Parts: sequence; C-alpha cells; structure tokens
Amino acid sequence: MTKNLLRIKSGESILPYPHRKLKPLKKIYNFISENYKKSNIYFGIEENVSDQIWFYGFFTISISLLLFTYLISGIMYGS
Repeated sequence: MTKNLLRIKSGESILPYPHRKLKPLKKIYNFISENYKKSNIYFGIEENVSDQIWFYGFFTISISLLLFTYLISGIMYGS
C-alpha cells in the first residue's frame, strides 16, 4: 500500500466552513442598543451620561420598591 495520504501543512480544514461567532447574541445586543439609543434621543438625554443615570436609576429604584413591597405583602398575607 502506498502512503499517498492527504496532508495539510497550514492547519486548515479540508472542507472549510464558516464559523458561527455568537450571531444570535449579537442580534440581541444590537436590538437592545438601538432601542436604548432611540429612547435616549426621545427623552432628550443622549448627550449627558449623568442624566441617563438619574433617569434610568429613578425608574429602576421606583419599580424595584414596588416589586419588593408586592413580594413582601404576598409573603406576609399569602395572596
């Protein structure tokens, strides 16, 4: 038997195929990023980062307080 085996010296595969590099995560990131930018423009806070922190921080804290109160009342009174 002869030794005519296929040898690849460059380290590439015989049948090249495209590598998927987190395309679904990239789509989700782009979707969230675009909507974040659009909402900043709509509310007029796209220029200053401290305005964004105050704006989103206020709503995050207020919603989390409401959820916390709801969960505690559900635990205490069994609703």
